[in-house]
Amino acid sequence: MMFGNEPNRDYRHEALLQADTVYTLGQLIDIAELNNPSTHAAWERARVAAASVGIAKSELYPTVLAAASGRTYRNAPLLYQSFVLQDLGLLDTTLTLNYTLIDFGTRRAEITAAQARLLAANLSFNNEHLVLIQQVSLAYYNLLNATGLRQAR
Repeated sequence: MMFGNEPNRDYRHEALLQADTVYTLGQLIDIAELNNPSTHAAWERARVAAASVGIAKSELYPTVLAAASGRTYRNAPLLYQSFVLQDLGLLDTTLTLNYTLIDFGTRRAEITAAQARLLAANLSFNNEHLVLIQQVSLAYYNLLNATGLRQAR
């Protein structure tokens, strides 16, 4: 959802509102979330924490390493009375599988810690939303109150 005349979603500290449009509280909260740098920072922290859980879990999986190398030799050995061009091709391949059989809980502890950091980042992200919603709602209802008082005079 885009508001204003900006075609891209650059994160600004100020929102562009159209003067001839009446916005609902939900629309104002959406605009505030799109333009608030603290919610974007909390979102990025949550994404990093989610990626770190995946990285911690990936240490439990086996790794496979495949390598191939090739060489070509051109020899000109002397056969009887003349030299003959001879091409020799050698190909070496290797396949390595690494898997941890016994870990003694080290990687599980890292996974648990990464999941705890993810939970903390998610709660921080939710808190940023709640604070922003409270601020926008307070400003919205203060404006409605001021408008009502002005019309009552």
